[in-house]
Amino acid sequence: MRNRIGRCFCVGETADIVMNNSVIGVTYTLRRDADDFVVQFLPGNGGNLTFNVSPAATIVYNIHAEVDATTCKGELFDKSTVTVQALPLTNLALTDDAICLDAAASI
Repeated sequence: MRNRIGRCFCVGETADIVMNNSVIGVTYTLRRDADDFVVQFLPGNGGNLTFNVSPAATIVYNIHAEVDATTCKGELFDKSTVTVQALPLTNLALTDDAICLDAAASI
């Protein structure tokens, strides 16, 4: 399981969590790792599955797999962390009305 390696996301952005080598006949459930809250279900297709998440804060996810024809199920070993950064401030203003070349101003 992977997300865009090394990438942090801002609040409101969508992150992709990709699970490789899914199995047909198995349903995969993306869950919050802290409380196993179900985020999304996807059926196995024999290839990669992409889960889309938009968390408001940094969170760890796990994937639970269940064979459709039986009651066999379990949590996969890998976990994925989506790191969320706060949005930058947009209401900043300069304290100086005029700035000369090579001069400094305060925000």
